[in-house]
Amino acid sequence: MLSRVQAAPGRRLRVDIHEEMTKVAFNIIARATFGTSMTEPERNRLSDILTRIQAFYVRTVRQPYLRPWFTATGTFGRHDAFSRELRELIRGYIRQRQAVSPTAAPPDDLLQMLLDARYEDSQEPMSENQLLDEVNILLLAGHETSANALSWLFYLLAAHPEVATKVRQERATAGLTGRAPEFSELPQLPYSQQVIQETMRLYPPAWILDRVALEDDEFQGLPIPKGTLFSIYLHGLHRHPGLWPEPDAFRPERFAPDAQPPIPAYAYLPFGGGPRLCVGSHFALTEIQLVLLEGLRRFNLAPASAALPGTDPLITLRPKGPLWLDITTA
Repeated sequence: MLSRVQAAPGRRLRVDIHEEMTKVAFNIIARATFGTSMTEPERNRLSDILTRIQAFYVRTVRQPYLRPWFTATGTFGRHDAFSRELRELIRGYIRQRQAVSPTAAPPDDLLQMLLDARYEDSQEPMSENQLLDEVNILLLAGHETSANALSWLFYLLAAHPEVATKVRQERATAGLTGRAPEFSELPQLPYSQQVIQETMRLYPPAWILDRVALEDDEFQGLPIPKGTLFSIYLHGLHRHPGLWPEPDAFRPERFAPDAQPPIPAYAYLPFGGGPRLCVGSHFALTEIQLVLLEGLRRFNLAPASAALPGTDPLITLRPKGPLWLDITTA
């Protein structure tokens, strides 16, 4: 992406950063899942199908009164066909991998990890349909959230160039100019991590979190029957004025180790919390930090418009429409 989206020296290039970050994030999770075996047209098709299915699913939830219309017009049937196409494409890769000679060196990717996994009690592998479900979850959750976080991140950096300057200065101080940092060097760049944390406070990709009470419970005299569904509004929690001073301000320093006041427990939940904490959190944070650092090494960013972008709270918190930024070569 960095080589393709390259402005000529002295010229400004206008890009929809959400579209670009969606491509980047999907390519990353597809490569992590399937190694190098998947072609670019196949990756693009997978991404397109997942986007179409998600948008339609959210519409059926938000507008249930349209379900008879969706049935009559064949809309359900078309999206069922998308789902079958998606599963058959992934099924082909699973069977292709299973057909590899057992004496060959196994690929180092997530698909191989899933194929090698065994249940502790039976030592049995997952069924093919279970593998399909796991891979689909990895592809959807592994790109949609990161793409949105990166889109809002670059938008905020474009709107706050002084923060981008501090990220570049930190990188220079660490002696990491002119090349991509190694994984082991990322902890040397805590300010860039704070920028990511503050972005995900203001624009948490998982903007709402559902949990179900497994047993009868009680909180401050309020009975909670078994089966109660909680929809936890993370976007509101992250901007609650009782928890965050200047809650709408972009201030990465609030995540510094010695920041005052300290962040209250469970006031910040971009990946959830407790035993259900997102298993992909470290993967996502590493990916976002690397793309951030390489993006700022190549580009200067500016908002294409002074208007605040709208949000589109689907399953994840997306920008509402294109998120245009002006890019010049750094």
